[in-house]
Amino acid sequence: MDNRLTKSQWLDHGLKTLANSGAGMLKAGPLAKSLGVTRGSFYWHFSDVDDYHQQLLARWKKVASESVIEYVEKVSEKPDRLQTLLGKAMADDQKLERAIRSWAVESNKTASVVTLVDEIRLNYIREILPSPGPGQLDKTSTAKFIYWAYLGRMMVEGGNDDWDSLAISKLAGFFHA
Repeated sequence: MDNRLTKSQWLDHGLKTLANSGAGMLKAGPLAKSLGVTRGSFYWHFSDVDDYHQQLLARWKKVASESVIEYVEKVSEKPDRLQTLLGKAMADDQKLERAIRSWAVESNKTASVVTLVDEIRLNYIREILPSPGPGQLDKTSTAKFIYWAYLGRMMVEGGNDDWDSLAISKLAGFFHA
């Protein structure tokens, strides 16, 4: 039986570790210990901790933006995409998002990836918004407003789920008119 961990297992574990314990635990020794393996297993897949961090950030970028967009495109028709996106974003556990953004304060490389993910998300929101009517904000301003609302909500841990559902529905409906 082969008990070796795959690169994906290391990266998934890193995202969970980041969410639960912070960036300071993203080192070969603590990660290996928490997985019950040697550091050699870590270095089998990654040349060093910096390489691991880069691949971890690439995994987060995929999970936090590209996979979400693929999901929304697959399950929703165009008029419902904004509500689906908001519902998914607000329902997901935000610990990882908060941990990544905290890490970005200390790490320029992380900050660059967060900026890229923010741009991907804003562009997608702008893309799925209906064309503005007379007197309405342009798509860029509206997308920023929606995204800022998400970021603000994400920073508030343990919100009111009933309010969140109502707010998502109202927010999406407001921008559909």
